[in-house]
Amino acid sequence: MMTFMKNKKKNLCGLRNALIFTIIFIFLFVTASNVLLPKVKDDATNKPINMIRSCDVLEKDTVDVVILGNSNAYRGINPMKIWMDCGITSCLIGHSFISEPEAYHRAKNFLDNQSPKLLVLETDCLFDTGNTFDEQGKLIYEDEEDKEIGFGISKIKNKLDDTEEEILAALDSKYPTIKFNYRWKQLTLKELTNVTTKRAFTSRGFLTSKHVKPFVYGDTYMDKKDKAKEPIDSLHSKYFYKIIDLCNEKDIKLVLVTMPSGYSWNMRKHNTVSELAKENNLSYIDFNTRTDLIPTFDWTKDTKDEGLHLNNTGASKVTASYEKLLKNEYGLKPTELTDEQREVWNKDTEIFCENNFNFPKEKTRKILEKNQRKFYK
Repeated sequence: MMTFMKNKKKNLCGLRNALIFTIIFIFLFVTASNVLLPKVKDDATNKPINMIRSCDVLEKDTVDVVILGNSNAYRGINPMKIWMDCGITSCLIGHSFISEPEAYHRAKNFLDNQSPKLLVLETDCLFDTGNTFDEQGKLIYEDEEDKEIGFGISKIKNKLDDTEEEILAALDSKYPTIKFNYRWKQLTLKELTNVTTKRAFTSRGFLTSKHVKPFVYGDTYMDKKDKAKEPIDSLHSKYFYKIIDLCNEKDIKLVLVTMPSGYSWNMRKHNTVSELAKENNLSYIDFNTRTDLIPTFDWTKDTKDEGLHLNNTGASKVTASYEKLLKNEYGLKPTELTDEQREVWNKDTEIFCENNFNFPKEKTRKILEKNQRKFYK
C-alpha cells in the first residue's frame, strides 16, 4: 500500500512537472514568434513595428480592399494614396517569399476580423517556391534593401513534401518561430521591448523607397510571340483554388493583378495567369502588358532595384491607375466609417505623407477634407 501511494505521488509530481514544462514551453514559443517577426520602423512612433501582422489590429470591418502577395505587392500599391484620393480603405497583408499555402492562411486569419469587398491577389506569388540559396548556402533575398524583413526559413523547406509544407504553412501563419529563426542574430533591444503590435502600421503595409536603379532592358522583357505557359507548382495551384473558395464563402470579390516587374515577370507567366483568370471568371490586370494604363511609367526612373520592385514614383503611378479600376471596374465607393474611424486614417495619412514624401501635414489635411466633403456630401 505504501509503495502504491509513493508511486501515485511520484506520478502526480511527474504529471505536474510535465504540465508546468508544457505551459512554459508554449509561452516561450508564442513569445518567440512575436519577437522574431520582422519589424520596420513605424512613421507614427519611430519604434519597430510588426509589419506582417500590424494590419490585424485595424478596427473590425473597416477595410474594403485587402491586397495579398509578395514584395512586388507591398512595393507596388500605396493604400494611403488610395485613401486620400478615393476614401477607400485598403491594406497589404503579404510578405516576401510568400507561398500560396501561406497566402491562403494569411488571408483566412485576416478575414476573421475584416469583411472586405475585394481581395486583390498579386500573381507573382503563384510562382514563388520558397527561399533561394547560393552555393555557399547563403540566403538570396527577394528584396535586397529589406534584409531585415527577408525570410530565413531553413533550406530544409526546399526538401519538404507537399503535406509537410502545408503543415508548416499553417503553423507559420500563427506561430512563425521556425520561419524567422535566423533573426535571433539581428534582434535589438528596442524590438525586445516591443513584442506585441498595438497599432496598425501607418502605411498599412506599403514600403516606400526613394532609390532609383533603372531597368536596362526596356520593353523587351515581354515577348508577345511567346505563347508557352509557365507551370504552377501543384501545391500552389491547390491553394490558389482554396483562396477562390474562401472568397466565395465570405462573399468577397477576388481579382488578380501583376505589378510591373522586368526582373521576375515574363510572357509565359502572363499566359498562365490569363488562362487561370478566364477559366475562373476572374478579372485580371497585368501592368506589364497593359502599359496603356500607366502611360507615364518610365523604367529608367520608376524602379528601385533594376526592375524587380517599384520605387515611390513607380508605385504612385500604378496606384493612381488602380484607383480608377477600383472605382470604375469594381464599383467601389468611399468606405463607410464613423467620424472617429475616419480621423484615424486621416492622421496616419498626414504622418505618412510628411515622413515619406516631405508633404506638410497641413496640405495633406486640406486635400483630405476637400475630397471627403465630396465623398460624404
